[in-house]
Amino acid sequence: MAGAAQSHDERLRDRIMDQLRDDPDIEVGGIAVLVRDSLVKLEGSVPSDHMKYLVEDVADQAGVDDVLNNLRVQGRSERNQ
Repeated sequence: MAGAAQSHDERLRDRIMDQLRDDPDIEVGGIAVLVRDSLVKLEGSVPSDHMKYLVEDVADQAGVDDVLNNLRVQGRSERNQ
């Protein structure tokens, strides 16, 4: 519906993405943020454990009910073989 107001979940997703883009320590290119009923699901890959948990912290601080962090750390599977 053109011109319809954004849903609460869409506003949460936009807020999270804006905060991720504004953080100089986060590379958002490989990150997908999905929000449904105020529950956030993080998908994709990041270069480090530090960034994985930094992204989760940003999402958690956006006023959501819970965060499911499915982000993968790039290169981890190769290092474990």
